[in-house]
Amino acid sequence: EHFGELGWERTGRLEGEVLTQANKELFVQAYVSWSLGEKISDRFGKLSEGFRAVLGGSSMIRRMVDAKQLERIVCGGEVPV
Repeated sequence: EHFGELGWERTGRLEGEVLTQANKELFVQAYVSWSLGEKISDRFGKLSEGFRAVLGGSSMIRRMVDAKQLERIVCGGEVPV
C-alpha cells in the first residue's frame, strides 16, 4: 500500500522512493536523522561557535558548571544557577 506524498523528499536521501508499510522504518530513520541533524546543523553550529567564543576553552568553567546548570544557562529556568 502506498501512503502518498508526505514531504519526505526534504531529507534528500529518499528521492524517488515510495513510502510503504515494508519500508516505513527506513523513512522514519532518515527523517529523524535529517530533522535532528542536518536540518538544524547550521543554527546549532553558530550557537556552538558563539558559546565557545564566550567561554573559550576554560577548564575552570567546565569544572564549575555541570550539564544541568549549562542547560539552565542556555535555556533559562526558574531556579537560579
